[in-house]
Amino acid sequence: MNALYLDQLLNGDTAVVLKIMKGDIGEDELGKLLAVAESEVARRAEIYTYWQQRMSAVQSVLKPGLIDYKKQSLESVIGQCQQAIPIKKVDTFALRAVRQLERIEQRGRLSGPSADELVEQADAYLALNDLVRAQAKAKAAVEIEKHHPRAWFIRVIVALKQRNSAHGKMRHYQIEATEIAEVISAHESMAHHLADEFAIEASERQEALDQLVPDALLHWPTRGRGQFDHPEWRAVVRDLLLAQVFRKVVLGGELYYSQMAFSLNGFEPEWHLKYDSVELFRSYDFVTDEDLPLSAVECKALRLLFEEHARYRSTFFGFENTDMLARDFQLLHLRWILRDAGYTQHWENWSQDVASYPSTSFELSILRNAVLGPLWVSHQARNGGTSSIFQILSRWQDCASKRRREQINERVLASLLIVCHHQLARSDFAGCWQTCSEAERLVDGKNNFGFGFAHPMEPMIMIPAKNARYWHYVKALTVVKAKYSGIVLDDEMTDMFNNAEYWRQEFSDQKTCFWNCSEEFEDGGGEEYLVAPYDIDLTDISNWEVPTRGRDIPFDNFSVSMPESVGKLSSS
Repeated sequence: MNALYLDQLLNGDTAVVLKIMKGDIGEDELGKLLAVAESEVARRAEIYTYWQQRMSAVQSVLKPGLIDYKKQSLESVIGQCQQAIPIKKVDTFALRAVRQLERIEQRGRLSGPSADELVEQADAYLALNDLVRAQAKAKAAVEIEKHHPRAWFIRVIVALKQRNSAHGKMRHYQIEATEIAEVISAHESMAHHLADEFAIEASERQEALDQLVPDALLHWPTRGRGQFDHPEWRAVVRDLLLAQVFRKVVLGGELYYSQMAFSLNGFEPEWHLKYDSVELFRSYDFVTDEDLPLSAVECKALRLLFEEHARYRSTFFGFENTDMLARDFQLLHLRWILRDAGYTQHWENWSQDVASYPSTSFELSILRNAVLGPLWVSHQARNGGTSSIFQILSRWQDCASKRRREQINERVLASLLIVCHHQLARSDFAGCWQTCSEAERLVDGKNNFGFGFAHPMEPMIMIPAKNARYWHYVKALTVVKAKYSGIVLDDEMTDMFNNAEYWRQEFSDQKTCFWNCSEEFEDGGGEEYLVAPYDIDLTDISNWEVPTRGRDIPFDNFSVSMPESVGKLSSS
């Protein structure tokens, strides 16, 4: 690997690579070779940058018939195709930082760097992972220009990275102490000590991050037409703000279970219920933002998020957020605490979402949550009365019970598939009939499309076991195989056998009773096709008398047409 690494730097000069690794090269010669290599790397980088910036133009220009290569300059045609897009050499962040410093020195020491220049240097330090200097430069830029978007972005990203780094080191030493170090050893003691130190650092980093988050959201850089730059990072910072503000106001958070916490969250009557004399306690009235346990900038950032949520409600939390119902409810509760005018509409929208979401989402996100559960009861009673709570809980109970029954039935059906397979393999036809009857009861006579269960022994085969017609098919197969084996049929089996024509017509709907086989090709792709269960096609009347597998059917009436000349050659 070292040889390959050096070979990449030295542009494939294997002889030089071997001399370096064997130590057969002098210091002067090595210096000259590396200088040449540096020059070559710079030259290649310039070429790659040149063409990288022109690839879109190349793709549009290099088409048959567009250019006369004898009369037109390809470079000028490509340059004209670029239109107003400037072509410039892209320097590394480090080089850009150095050039900024040079420009500052040339301008004179008294004027000092501008906010943009400081941000340019902060960007360079961030790219070099020098987080301390990046933070210092971005902070200095904010001191010059208070609302500089890029400076605030760099500050919050650096703080987030520092917090994550401290968390990572804390977790590393916790694992080292518990899983790697010997018990009651100096190694274990030192690992625990370092884990504690980084836990303290992580807490301090979190506090610093909390201070930056609101301003960062308020001054987030945009890329035109109302679109935010770095949307993924902004979603992270947005969730950080919601979490830190929710901790400050919610019952059991930073206010713990104080009277202020009860009052703030709409539980002041519940607080007074604990005491005999209401007059002994002050009554809180949160009329303005100054009355809240939040900073002015946190309130301002929250109101910005309220506006964004109202405009882009369907995409505000993204499409892959697994706990969107809970986060949306947190934002709703914060709207109510700040007495935001959009609370009523938000509540109506959220209530509609609850009705459309699976019952498990409502249960896991709200009902099982020790903090959100009581808040939901309060909001629901406030907007619809306590009777509406009973209605919603009753509806949830019905949905949850139905889903639970369906899950149990699916597990039972999966087991019955194996039982049926086991019985057919051992010619237990009477037992297989009973198994199919039990499966019919579970699917309740339904003939749904879709292939819901894998074959117990062949995972590439899917069986439509949720369909009653499939179990009718297996019953018919059981009857046919029992009769063919000489077993006396009971009345039910005899009745089914005597109605073979009816069942043949039923089984013609192959999607509800045939197996779905998948085949994957080595070079990628594949295909799916339907086959009769156990390869015995009961839509063919002959298989009701002699059940023959599809692969056992001989190639009867198989003819090949040959040219007349081949026939003459054969006879001669």
